[in-house]
Amino acid sequence: MSVYNDMAFFPRLNYFDFKQEGHRLEFKEWNDTNSDLEYKGVVYNEMKGALSSPEDKFLHKINEYLFQSS
Repeated sequence: MSVYNDMAFFPRLNYFDFKQEGHRLEFKEWNDTNSDLEYKGVVYNEMKGALSSPEDKFLHKINEYLFQSS
């Protein structure tokens, strides 16, 4: 219980934790501000992988037909 209370009431938040998680835009070449922007991030890559499987696309298409909005 002490571990959970410590995590809930005294979290250690670091600036770089926010840079890693979620999604963000970064330059393709990190030292060239004229290069193209691209999406990066741990959660972004996980969701991209999870939502790109053939089974997932099939289920989304079925749900579109089953649950049409008007």
